[in-house]
Parts: sequence; structure tokens; C-alpha cells
Amino acid sequence: MSDYLWMLAIGLIVGFFAKHLLDLQLSIWMAILVGMVGSYVGGFMMGIFCKPADKSTVPCVGSSLMSVAGACIVLGLYVYFVK
Repeated sequence: MSDYLWMLAIGLIVGFFAKHLLDLQLSIWMAILVGMVGSYVGGFMMGIFCKPADKSTVPCVGSSLMSVAGACIVLGLYVYFVK
């Protein structure tokens, strides 16, 4: 149960930053959804470019920035194809 709460919290934070970087008006649920999908996209891109240290428990700053970058990519695609 707590994993889903973390996904919602991270999705909200990442979606909030992404929607303000692109200056878009989104509902809170859309921001959460975009943040969660963007985190997956950013995590995938981060996995391509670098591998975490073995048994690392502290997330690096780069993965957080890649989550926001992934959310911006998802938002850009959303605006291009839907609006």
C-alpha cells in the first residue's frame, strides 16, 4: 500500500515541476499521471546512460532530474498529439 502512496507523491512532485516548466494548465490528477509516466521514461533513459552503484540505497540527483525531463517529454508529446 505504501508503494502506491510513494508513486502518487513522486508523480505529483515531478508532474508539478514539469507542468510549471512548460507553463501548462493541468488538473492535479493529470499532473500526477504525467509525473508517474515521466518518472518511468526518465528512469528508462537513466538506465541507458548510467548504471547505479551496487547496493546503492541513496538515489542520485541525476535520476530526479531525469524524472522531470521524462515528464517534460511526456507533456510535450501530450500537447503535440492531443491539443
